[in-house]
Amino acid sequence: MIIRTNLRAPTVEQARTPVLTPIRKAAIAGILLGVTLLGYWLVLDHEVRALRLEFAAKTAIEKPLRQNLELARQRAIALAEKLQKRQTILGYLKGRVNWAPVLERIYSAVPENVQLSELRLTHNPNGACVAQVAGRAAGEQPRIEADKFRVILLDTLREFDNSPTASFIALDDSEQVVHRNRKEMAVAVFSIQVKWVNHANAN
Repeated sequence: MIIRTNLRAPTVEQARTPVLTPIRKAAIAGILLGVTLLGYWLVLDHEVRALRLEFAAKTAIEKPLRQNLELARQRAIALAEKLQKRQTILGYLKGRVNWAPVLERIYSAVPENVQLSELRLTHNPNGACVAQVAGRAAGEQPRIEADKFRVILLDTLREFDNSPTASFIALDDSEQVVHRNRKEMAVAVFSIQVKWVNHANAN
């Protein structure tokens, strides 16, 4: 009986079969983890780059819009300032009174025997106007002459208001006398206040 043994075969078979030691397993796991992380990082980097490109594109589109909006806002502010100035000027013009025609009417109404020494013109924002006229009147009855002048003022200022009022603040005889047409005339000093409403400015 012949028995043949091949003692080398198990050794060769064992050499062909790889042995995974714990260190090799850890190394392989580390490599796989590194590859996975690298792939994840590459994906994230690609997404970040895509987002940056998208943001840059949107910014490039929105930049002119923002510039146009800023320009429109500046124009709106400038227009508002101009309108405010215009309203201020219009309010001032609306509130003031054109005294030139009033003065013209008053001076044209002064008769020869009346001399004015003071004329004050005032007005309120509601359109009420006041003219205070002071002076002296001469004649045989100077008080009556002064009252005639008061009535003349009333009739004259009806052009600006249908119902003006005129009253004496003061009416006194004076010791002065005037000579006119070789006649000596007595003198009365007066102060008349005329009130009317300037309808162009009244609210």
